[in-house]
Amino acid sequence: MKNQLKQNLLIFLFALATAGFAHAQNSAVTNAILYHKDGELDKAKENIDGASSNEKTSGQAKTWYYKGVIYSDIAHSTNPAYQSLSSEPLKIAYESYVKAQELDPKKGEYYKLSGQKLEEL
Repeated sequence: MKNQLKQNLLIFLFALATAGFAHAQNSAVTNAILYHKDGELDKAKENIDGASSNEKTSGQAKTWYYKGVIYSDIAHSTNPAYQSLSSEPLKIAYESYVKAQELDPKKGEYYKLSGQKLEEL
């Protein structure tokens, strides 16, 4: 009985930790969006790069759409500090929008938004 209780507790703690980790990765996308809104492209880039390389969030069209938005704004920034964040920001923005469309096969919100951004590029 005690072993079963310990085993159930361990399973519960593992599930709780896993859920917390997944939430933390989704927070990286949210943080990137918020930093972008505030015009802090360096912090936005740091967060979106982490999210786009993480297995939990790299499969989401939203992640790649916002990566495209952030890198596009880096390319168009007049701030030299932001311009130096990437050597090929427009290429990365383009590839990110294409990836967002690939991950949104039902042609939903991020498919359409990415298509608009691709036309602008």
